[in-house]
Amino acid sequence: MIRALTVAALLLALLPGNALAQQPQGRAWLALGDSYSSGEGIFNTPPAFSKQFNKECMRATGNGVPQTAWGAGAYQQVRDKFGMTTQRFVACTGAIIDDVPKELAEAREAELAEGTGRTKWDLVSFSFGGNNIKFSDVIFGCLNIRKESWGRFPPTGCVETEEQMRKRVDMLVGQTPIVESEYAGQKTLPSLFDDLTGVVVPGGDVVVLGYPNVIEDPARWSQFRKFCAGIKKSDVPMLRKTGGYLNEQIRNAVAAANLRHPGIKFHFVDIAHNPYELDDKPENRHARCTQDDWINGIRPDVGQSGHKFYIQRSFHPNQKGHTATAAVVAGHVRDNVTFDDAPRTDPNTIVAAYLTDPEQLNIVTGDGKSQPLPGIRASRGSSEVAFSRDGKWLAVNSEQKITFVDAADPARKRTVPCDCWGIAFNGDNHAASLNRRGEIVVFDPAKGDRPTRTVPIKDYIDRDNETGAAQALVVGAGRGTYLLMEPESGRLLVADNNGAMVNLTNTQSPDYPGLVAVSDDGTRVAYATGPDCSQKGPKITVIRDISFVPPVSSRSSVYNPDGDSARGTFSSLAFEGDALLVGWSTNARSEHGACGTRGAGGVWLASVPEPGAETQPGTWFQVRKDAGHAYHGLYTTPTSQSKDLWDLTDGTRTLGRNATEVWFRP
Repeated sequence: MIRALTVAALLLALLPGNALAQQPQGRAWLALGDSYSSGEGIFNTPPAFSKQFNKECMRATGNGVPQTAWGAGAYQQVRDKFGMTTQRFVACTGAIIDDVPKELAEAREAELAEGTGRTKWDLVSFSFGGNNIKFSDVIFGCLNIRKESWGRFPPTGCVETEEQMRKRVDMLVGQTPIVESEYAGQKTLPSLFDDLTGVVVPGGDVVVLGYPNVIEDPARWSQFRKFCAGIKKSDVPMLRKTGGYLNEQIRNAVAAANLRHPGIKFHFVDIAHNPYELDDKPENRHARCTQDDWINGIRPDVGQSGHKFYIQRSFHPNQKGHTATAAVVAGHVRDNVTFDDAPRTDPNTIVAAYLTDPEQLNIVTGDGKSQPLPGIRASRGSSEVAFSRDGKWLAVNSEQKITFVDAADPARKRTVPCDCWGIAFNGDNHAASLNRRGEIVVFDPAKGDRPTRTVPIKDYIDRDNETGAAQALVVGAGRGTYLLMEPESGRLLVADNNGAMVNLTNTQSPDYPGLVAVSDDGTRVAYATGPDCSQKGPKITVIRDISFVPPVSSRSSVYNPDGDSARGTFSSLAFEGDALLVGWSTNARSEHGACGTRGAGGVWLASVPEPGAETQPGTWFQVRKDAGHAYHGLYTTPTSQSKDLWDLTDGTRTLGRNATEVWFRP
């Protein structure tokens, strides 16, 4: 009897149109989030009672109603391009990160009811964090609605300080421990990003929205205005600085998530700039108290949402704000989402390379196995090995030749003769080096034995007294720029396609070539100084606004994570979007000094100071502890505390041991 029922059930499931037989069709978008995602501030937003939350979630789904939150609006604009057939909209007003399981449960219940059985989505979007740091309570304090504001008469306005709010933001992004009295919930954004790996399909994307400034910059107010929507002029700078720091740290948390989780692409969309404050023109500014504000003031909602005196819509974006935000998000998705970010697992594909003594170059393949690269030797020094920026080629400069290895098929390689020093890929993914005549030579890695471009250096560079050979090497390149270093003098030089040069190191010289970085577009150069552990204040100098005629540039410096009095060493340096990805160590002892091996300590994201800024501590965001390098799911840990060697790992497996240098494939 049981067997008969089982067979009958199976046949029933296979019948056309039966819910059990339906499979998810097309791509799907999951819209999570808080009130800034649900559409709370839109006039007449439907209450949308949620059993999971046991309350009304105020959801502007745009599904059969005119009220359309940004997530729903963006979905409508891109669904045809990406073949999306479903959006599950479960954002809920008042939600904190700890409430995500409720939103997921609601989404999966709906999928089950429709017979798809979908448990993962191609794209997930949300805003979270404002409720965790209790921003609505802060606003109520500024409005003198909280009793704490009435400690004296007249009331004081905002209760929290800027320093207090910055600490709450640091809790949100996992940089400091949570203090229960200051923070709502126990979950952080990094923990949410980690959890989403079980919610997003391999190769999928996560779009994280920042928050707009709710009040216009008081410097732009009329001199006679003292309040905006009930908030004192003197309180607004704290609110805006908190908002700026919140967005900056969310951006850092998103960047760190991309480094931890290969196979899922995390995106940050900064709406504080676009669309809310695009520039200084009055018509392009839309916070509260502008000529066209998209943020509600104090808005009691009498009877419009099933409530009496419902004021939660206050200081939330209205429909104009959501519509403009939807357009920005849709544009970002169209331009940046590809749904092909699945991790490289092909056993024939290179994911990293590392050097072991004596001069043995090894590769790590997509299956996590390491093997020597036969027939290729390399010497220690990050300037002798490089991956192309598009990740297609690995280049090695050794023994008067450059070897190009196809990263997708390591057995496919070719060599070109070149008595030259250094190797780096420019913005066109062509390899550059400096020959002994003092010429920059540029090769196409895919074809040809001769340079596609030769750039004679017009200015003086170090040369051998006897042979006249150039004594410099290429240590970096960008689009139209080449970075040279003279080992003897320590000078760091940047040259353009015409051979004009600018000396970047008017003061201290870089530690060594591995601690030099060039941005993809070639407009910024960074280098680390202070390798001696007995010296205080190792720092990173950033050069930008480089002009060759006349030879000028602007510079700024940022100290290490421990400040200007710290002793330590930098272990790695690279540009990561608008930030710097930095390895830093102070916690080990070795033959290199009392401050530790290169590879111990941690990997950090550092903000880049504005041009002309004095040396400053900077904003530092820790990506991973006890690591020296990190890139998309791979990182290094110190082999020991007594040797300058690293092990390469993905967190569960050791992929390479005792490496003297490591290179990650982009």
